[in-house]
Amino acid sequence: TSAAAAAAAAAASGPVRQYYNPITGAPLGPHEHHFEQDAIDASWFTDFCESALEEFEDLALEEKCFMKLWNRFVGSRSIYANYQVRDEAELFARRFAASIVQRGLRHTFLLHLINLWDFGLMSRYDISRCIAVID
Repeated sequence: TSAAAAAAAAAASGPVRQYYNPITGAPLGPHEHHFEQDAIDASWFTDFCESALEEFEDLALEEKCFMKLWNRFVGSRSIYANYQVRDEAELFARRFAASIVQRGLRHTFLLHLINLWDFGLMSRYDISRCIAVID
């Protein structure tokens, strides 16, 4: 039957995935994998997140400083999938190595990488690569 043939064709082509705009959350069409971010001013969101981060009393000053730096970096990037996190973490290390060392954030960065490993987003090899950039 045609229904069975359609089901077999769909199964052979792989799963159908729905992608969403990371800013608005709106579903993207089948060929809309890129969108314009230029018109979006997210500075209010950055300010909001940073002020919320300041309210945590159980975080050390270094942790707050690092998370602000990380959140700004991640917010300026287009990360669509988990597999991109390892490359973005290495790019972060390359871009901010001097700042991380100068501010004494190496240990905090390492703990962050270990958290990413704990969530299955990085391997120990990826962590070694990022720390080698800092060192």
